[in-house]
Formats: sequence, C-alpha cells, structure tokens
Amino acid sequence: MTTTDSSYLYTAIADYSSYTTDASTAITDTATDIGADFDTFLQMLTTQMTNQDPLDPDDPSDFATQLAQFSAVEQSVLTNDLLADVISALTVTDDPTSLMGQWIGKDALVQSDVYYEGEPIAAKALINGSATSAQFVVTNANGEEILRTPIDTTQTEVYWGGADDTGTEVEDGYYTITVESYLDGTLLASEQALAFVPVSEVSVVEDQLLLTFDDGSQMLASEAYGMREST
Repeated sequence: MTTTDSSYLYTAIADYSSYTTDASTAITDTATDIGADFDTFLQMLTTQMTNQDPLDPDDPSDFATQLAQFSAVEQSVLTNDLLADVISALTVTDDPTSLMGQWIGKDALVQSDVYYEGEPIAAKALINGSATSAQFVVTNANGEEILRTPIDTTQTEVYWGGADDTGTEVEDGYYTITVESYLDGTLLASEQALAFVPVSEVSVVEDQLLLTFDDGSQMLASEAYGMREST
C-alpha cells in the first residue's frame, strides 16, 4: 500500500467543527444581547410617548427616526438568527457517520506498505532531526531487503522506481519502504515512510472511523496523516 504527508487535513476537519460551534454560539449570544436592547428600546419609547408634555409634544419626525432605529434593530436580530441557522447547518456534528463521506474516494496518507505495479512510487521520509545520515530501505513481502541506498537528511520526498540493488525491476506486489536515521553511524530510528493509500471502505467502530485499504489492512482515521483525492 502507499503513503505521504497530510495529517493537517484530518485535524482541519476537527478544527472546523470546533470553529463552527464557537461561531454559532457567538452569534446566538449576540442575537440575545440585541434582543435585550430591543426590549429596552420599546420600553423607553413607550415611556417617552406616555410622559411627553401635552402642551409641547415631541416632533413626529423624532418618532419616525426612532421607529427607523427600531426597525434596524429588529433587522439585526433577524439577520443574526439567520446566520446562526446557516452555521448550524454547516457545522460538523460529533456523529462519526457524518464524516464517513470525507474519506470515500480518497487516498489516506499513512505508514503502510506500498503496492508496486510498474509505476514509480513517491513516499514521505520521516527522518530524525538529529540524524547526520540516512538510508532508504525497501523490503519485499517476505521481509527480505532488496534495496538499500543513502539519502540526504534534508530529503522529505523519496522515490522508488521499482528496481532492486542489482537494477532489476521487481515483480508487482506489496513492498515496505523504510527510512533509517543515523547519528555518526549509530542508528537513531527506523521509520516506515508515509504514502498515499486508496481507501476502499469506511466503517464506524466504537464511535471512531475505521479505514480499510485494498490489501485488507485497517487503520483508524484519526491515525492518518491526511488525505487527498484519489488519482
């Protein structure tokens, strides 16, 4: 199976849910405040009309101005209520089934085996920040190392054209791409590279999204580094 970097996407979904919830609450609070001011305005207008001097009544134009303000306040309340309804409709709910559609027809960026079928494979190298050297390693389905080559420690994207150490093209199948980080010859870490893998099925298990890939392997969506449109 295949992998590469994008964990920010899934995080973005969660962040969007939080953002829209906060925004909806803020708008609702604002509408409540405006509604309170609206009631106060009505009381003041009624009191003003009741207690005006019969011998020197207020200018009708003043009432017209106040009524116009009254209408503006009312419109503000209605507008904010409408915005709250719109945001509520767009808000991602806590129900995991509402997120299932986000993964259908997508490639997930995960640490996983890659499937070679004649085309070069791109992956994301996870290199330790303290490393002074790194090795790009490919093993077959039997766990046998078929390729080992040095790469630069600043290299983030790695590509495998499908050849082994002898330059012979390998057979179609699943392979594991690993990047080893070394500090002055001492192994610091060995991390499986990230690659984009097609999501073949999405299900809900204990309120979490479970992604199933073409080779039958599974992973929680929360463990994926990201997603993209299938190519």
